[in-house]
Amino acid sequence: MKQSFIYLVTILLFTGFHYIHKTSSKQSDLSSIDAISGASSIIGSPKIEIKDVDASVVYDSLSQIGVYFISTINNNKPKVRPYGNINLHEGKIWFFVDKRKATYQELQENPSIEIAATKGQGGKFIRVTGTAVLEDNQTLIDKIAKENPYFEGSGYEIGVFYISDALAELSSNTGPSIVRF
Repeated sequence: MKQSFIYLVTILLFTGFHYIHKTSSKQSDLSSIDAISGASSIIGSPKIEIKDVDASVVYDSLSQIGVYFISTINNNKPKVRPYGNINLHEGKIWFFVDKRKATYQELQENPSIEIAATKGQGGKFIRVTGTAVLEDNQTLIDKIAKENPYFEGSGYEIGVFYISDALAELSSNTGPSIVRF
C-alpha cells in the first residue's frame, strides 16, 4: 500500500511539472495549474514567469547539493535512483550511466526525466524536468574516465546524456522560481 502511494505521488508530480515544461511562452498563465504539484489551484492565482538562464545556474545548484535523484520510467512505473555525477560541458548539463544498467536502457526507451534534490531540512531544493539526450561525446567520456580512475579495468561502459528542453524549479528565500535552460 505504501509503495503504491509513493508511485502515485511520483507520477502526479512528474506529470504535473512535465505539463508546465510543455508551456512555450516566457510568461505562462498557470491560474488553473499549480507550479509544484500540477494540481488545480485557485482561479486568479498569479502568473509564474519562466526565466531563461544559462545551464551553469542549474549546474551550480545541483553540484552544491551533491546527491540528486533521477526518475525514469520502466514498464509504466517510475524508477528513482540516486546519482552524484554531473558535468557542465559545452554549455550543457551532462550525467553518465553505465551502459550495462537498466537506467541506460530506460532512458533510450523513454528519455523523459525528472531530477530532484534537496539540501537538509528546510534547505534549498531543485527539481529539473527535461529530456535525456544520449550522445557519443568521446571528449567527455575520456574526461570522466580520467577523473574517475576506478573505471579502469572495472568493465564500466560510460554512456553520457545531456539534458535538453529543460525547466528547473529552484528554491529561494522568496519562494520557488522556474527557469528554462
